[in-house]
Amino acid sequence: MSVPEGYAVPRSLEIKPRFLFWSAEHVIITCSLMIIGGIIDHLILGTLAGILTASWWSRISAKQSSGFALHLGYWYVDGLKLERTPPSAMRRFVG
Repeated sequence: MSVPEGYAVPRSLEIKPRFLFWSAEHVIITCSLMIIGGIIDHLILGTLAGILTASWWSRISAKQSSGFALHLGYWYVDGLKLERTPPSAMRRFVG
């Protein structure tokens, strides 16, 4: 089965999801800060903060692995404790 001209075929499974030409992480960051700015009646300020934060995040995450946001959430957000998962410091499993 051949691919029609003009369609990009992903070469690996680790390609980040995209919305138009932005990555999904940048869209989520920008839209969430834009919504927060709209709630407090400063939509332009929220949009600018979202764009600046998304550009900062792109510089930070460019040097890291593909799941960098999930890694940060796992290590630094301590609110979610699952019953069946061991603590993150446990390196050896018995049994």
